[in-house]
Amino acid sequence: MRVLKLVVCLVAVFGFSRLYAEPESDPSATVEAYYELLRSSDYVGVASMFDPTELSEFRGVLRVLEENPSESDQEFMKTVFGPDITAEKLKAMSDSEYFSTFLNLIFQQLQAANGFSFDGVEIIGSVNEGDEKAHVVIRQTVGLGENPVELLDVVPLTLVDGDWKLAMKGDIKGIAAALSASLQGQSNRPAVLP
Repeated sequence: MRVLKLVVCLVAVFGFSRLYAEPESDPSATVEAYYELLRSSDYVGVASMFDPTELSEFRGVLRVLEENPSESDQEFMKTVFGPDITAEKLKAMSDSEYFSTFLNLIFQQLQAANGFSFDGVEIIGSVNEGDEKAHVVIRQTVGLGENPVELLDVVPLTLVDGDWKLAMKGDIKGIAAALSASLQGQSNRPAVLP
């Protein structure tokens, strides 16, 4: 009986302390790590920085590619996911693999066409929105050929299991939605909802 009481007490204390524990990272450090992964072209690492729910939603918007793809869908898949991709291989990918493969080919194409690069990021500050959301304001420098461009941006984050994870920004969601709409328009199929 004592052992049972001890176990119940330990579970209660551990669970309670976990519920009210401080996050294991801070939003600014997460954003710095994210940009370091982008600079090093570690897209598997980049995908791991995102909230898994966001990765699933991103994939859901492009689910049309996995459901009986038309000939134009298959061409698009090869452009974005590589020449050896099939609908079956796409379905078999985890959400993280799906996103990292998507990013890898997009950035390869940008680098080949425009000499695109992430040259630097400066954290300006952050704003918490309650206990589980934060927004980090950054100044980033990207290279476009020989012309560096400085941009101000806001990176949204969500607290997931004690760690700050990136949320998809509206522009990324918009690109995925536009691609999905374009693909659905080409094939005259009804929308596939996530």
